[in-house]
Amino acid sequence: MEKYSIKTNKNGKIFKLIYLNMSIGLKIKELRKSFNMSQKELSLKINIDNSQLSKIEQGKLTPTLNQVMDISSIFNVPTDWLLSKDNFNNQKIKGDNNIMAGNNVKNQLEDKQLIKQLREQITLLTNQVREKDEQINKLINLLANGR
Repeated sequence: MEKYSIKTNKNGKIFKLIYLNMSIGLKIKELRKSFNMSQKELSLKINIDNSQLSKIEQGKLTPTLNQVMDISSIFNVPTDWLLSKDNFNNQKIKGDNNIMAGNNVKNQLEDKQLIKQLREQITLLTNQVREKDEQINKLINLLANGR
């Protein structure tokens, strides 16, 4: 059973996060609830269907990197916190620069490396899709010209 709590001040800013092995879906759900935001409101803000957000919150669907970055921006939390499952019991997000306090620096660095690798993979896949698209367009042109 995952235990967690998000504490906010009167302005809705997060000042304390308490959780144990919390998935990204549960983090998103609790952030959304702590900001009194409906699934529909958040799904509109991150440009996805309400059903997709529901699946993300249930852990049935993994959000894209762009969705993670949008959610991070909306709720003013670090992307590495959203992506990690590390135990940051009683840790604070300090000020507006969203620096996670804690002694788990190694895992934070590993998360940043993972994000970098994911971005590189996305770039590679995007380039491969472009190449395939160009090949398809060439074939279409050849067929259209009767060759």
